[in-house]
Amino acid sequence: MVDIIIVTYNARKYLTECLQSVEVHTQSIPYQLTVVDNASGDGTGSFLREYARSRRYFRVIRANRNLGFCGGVNLALRKTKNR
Repeated sequence: MVDIIIVTYNARKYLTECLQSVEVHTQSIPYQLTVVDNASGDGTGSFLREYARSRRYFRVIRANRNLGFCGGVNLALRKTKNR
């Protein structure tokens, strides 16, 4: 099992392509995809909640504030099972 971590902040318009690319290029690989939303204000949170509903390999973590890239990755790593 591979963990894929994406950290985002106000990048809603790029997420669809990013997530589709992950799905296309991981069809034969078992993985857990975790997206950390760094307190975005552009609709990213609601988009990710909707996206997650139909995907069991997908997890969303919403930070209360922008933790930056490293802070977001560290948050996801603390919550992943596959370390």
